[in-house]
Amino acid sequence: MMFRLIDRLVVSMVLMLATTGCPQSPDSASQLTPPPLASESLTSADPVREDRLPTFKEWKNQCDRLPLNRELNGRYPPVSLLPLKSFQDFEKVLDNYLDYSRTSQLSNREKWVGNIDKLNAFLNTKSAYFLKNSEIPFQTYTEKRTVPPGTEILIHGDLHGDIRSFLTYLEWLNANSFLDDFRLTKPGSMMVFLGDFVDRGVYGVEVLYTLFRLVIANPERIVLLRGNHEDFGMTMRYGFLEEGRRKYGKANFKEIKTWRAFDFFASAFYLGCGKDFLLCCHGGMEPAFDPRSLLAASGEQRFQFLGTLNQKTFADDHPEMLRTLSPQQRSSVKSELRDFVPMGPSYPASIGFIWNDFTLLKDEPALYYNPGRGFVYGLYATQYLLDLFEIDGFRTRGVFRAHQHSSVINPMMRRLVASKGVYRHWQSTDSVGLLNADPVVLQTRLESSETRKLTPGSVWTFNVAPDSAYGAGSNFGFDSFVVLKTAEKFEEWTMTVRNVDVVH
Repeated sequence: MMFRLIDRLVVSMVLMLATTGCPQSPDSASQLTPPPLASESLTSADPVREDRLPTFKEWKNQCDRLPLNRELNGRYPPVSLLPLKSFQDFEKVLDNYLDYSRTSQLSNREKWVGNIDKLNAFLNTKSAYFLKNSEIPFQTYTEKRTVPPGTEILIHGDLHGDIRSFLTYLEWLNANSFLDDFRLTKPGSMMVFLGDFVDRGVYGVEVLYTLFRLVIANPERIVLLRGNHEDFGMTMRYGFLEEGRRKYGKANFKEIKTWRAFDFFASAFYLGCGKDFLLCCHGGMEPAFDPRSLLAASGEQRFQFLGTLNQKTFADDHPEMLRTLSPQQRSSVKSELRDFVPMGPSYPASIGFIWNDFTLLKDEPALYYNPGRGFVYGLYATQYLLDLFEIDGFRTRGVFRAHQHSSVINPMMRRLVASKGVYRHWQSTDSVGLLNADPVVLQTRLESSETRKLTPGSVWTFNVAPDSAYGAGSNFGFDSFVVLKTAEKFEEWTMTVRNVDVVH
């Protein structure tokens, strides 16, 4: 049933969860569908002047006073320690980000591919798709960016309310001349963040503030991708809404305006050099989005809305994708596929770029459904889609993503720790017998060097920041990120995996 028609009893239950909080549990797309919300003012705070904002050093010093998430163990820090003393301190930068988003290259109609009849509604930050009686539909988009050979791109995985790790990362970038304060120093360099900035850690407000500062200081050079937690329904359930209200009071925390900012985070980012591209997203493959028009479009930067996602029709029209599955497996997969117009990141069905996962081993099924979460793509189905969506030599050569984390040690987390925080799926030296091997053992079998080559068809999962529910449960204290360097030939692209210690 469409979420605007949900029974008022369900609305009350969802809002009760938002107020009281709920226990940590694995992320699930099969939540109570969030209700339409009553309108609230989306007017801006006083215009912000950059000279009134703290420098990076000042901001880090203020945040260093905060207890670690691990020390708080689900509690909230004393209000007296908060670096943003009022919601207005956050709102000024939030307003700057919203103003930037609606006037950035997103507003240039010539930069768009496909149907843009509703672009003006998308850019209207005075309303939102989740407000009651709103005429603005949910819309999410993809971006293509082509960069010259030799460009350096800094890529980081989930942050989940972990301000300590985030600022430790930025401190390293300042110390190593990638940043000067909040500004990128190297011509053409970029930063990409793979989503899930809030929930499961109590510093989501501070993380968003820092991200917005980076965007404002570096127009068109910071890419924020939408994770499954950049969804107002998820924040009701997994902590961010409660965080904002605990810090600033229910009457002062403007969740509506904050949620609206999530709509300007792309669902997928195609990073290219020449005709070779990497798909960067939070989750995984979305077969119902055909990127060929976007990739082949002229110009260094282009955008395209996802539009209708005909996942079931795609599978019917492309039986080869499921060829290696048994009849029972094919039937199971096809029974879960949907043709739908997204009304949010998770409903009426999940968007693959935001929710889907990947198998670990080469001989696992090509595709299966993980109930309550999404589809899990194996080597065969992934390679099939990468090959299918080639046009005139423009092609997607691999995937950078995050998302597939657990707060208890499991085969994926073992591999992420062993791989120094960046794990390549389907390695020939991996096997079923090693699924639950100790990370120390896995490190001798899996890629774990600092410098690595990108291989065509490869999928890389980035680890989550360590001062979150995941780091404590999976026993790691280092943060990880990648310095990616492009080249004329994709086989010559390199990635340097960096680690910085955060929790000792």
